[in-house]
Amino acid sequence: ADKNIHKTFSPCSTYFVAVMAEQKQDDKKQFKYEDIIDVDAEMQKRQQLIEVALTEPDSTWTVAKTNDKDMTVIYKQLGNTPVYLIRGQMQMKGDPSFFYDYQQPGFGDALIEEKKVDPNCTELRIVEVVDDEHQILYNSSNSGFWLVSARDFTLMRCRYKLAGHMYKDAKYDVCGWMNYSVPDQHPLFVPVKAQHVRASCSYAGFVLSQKEGQKDEFTVSWILAMDPCGSIPQFVIAQFCPSKGAEVKQFVNSWETFKKIYKARQEKGAQTKYQPLFDVVHPKLASDGFKGKGPSKADSNEQKDEN
Repeated sequence: ADKNIHKTFSPCSTYFVAVMAEQKQDDKKQFKYEDIIDVDAEMQKRQQLIEVALTEPDSTWTVAKTNDKDMTVIYKQLGNTPVYLIRGQMQMKGDPSFFYDYQQPGFGDALIEEKKVDPNCTELRIVEVVDDEHQILYNSSNSGFWLVSARDFTLMRCRYKLAGHMYKDAKYDVCGWMNYSVPDQHPLFVPVKAQHVRASCSYAGFVLSQKEGQKDEFTVSWILAMDPCGSIPQFVIAQFCPSKGAEVKQFVNSWETFKKIYKARQEKGAQTKYQPLFDVVHPKLASDGFKGKGPSKADSNEQKDEN
């Protein structure tokens, strides 16, 4: 009888599943924005992320040796904690504002590509779309180190696009995405997967920055501040930093793929199956945006070649 159970759904059981799904949606409607997002805390994290991208490294940073003259990787320990702050950075050609559109919540195509280029990633999926700039993700990854357990996270991912961001008397257009861990008591928290350790991400993400007056070129920074938790020796965490910072190169190498994925999404009508919990982004967090600079010379040449 057990092997035929999947064939024995009655109209009653189908109705029950539909009612439960409707009840689940009704439960979600009871959430307040502050139940899902701590607005002030996210603002602070985003500010920190952008400042790390724009800062000039001082003597507190360690400069990692890389095999790529176009890439810089720096890192440092944050006080007497297991948290290391890591930054990988490269220069790119093109219009950075495109990346904001590509990162619209609710589209799994971007996550599939992200998982594909990370050999340690075992799962990356959408849990819930919060609004037009936020989604909850579940992520699990192998450590990449012998005898170090796999880690997993429940993450808030936000995309952002800010015009004229001031940093040390200079203006920058910045955009990108940021991840940070949600607390255990969060209503959309995903329990720890078996044989995994729940790590804590203070903040991580990409910052695409373009200084005022700069054209056809921008800086991409990959930043990570994470407590791996568990009992990993400090020297192992330090060894992990250069390779994590070098992941910025995966982003640069995937840029053309991002554009192809976005184009295919648009051709299909750019419809997502997810209904966001909230219709609008909180005004403190909403991107003020900036006008795209238009296609770069490199992009224009590529279009000519394709035609």
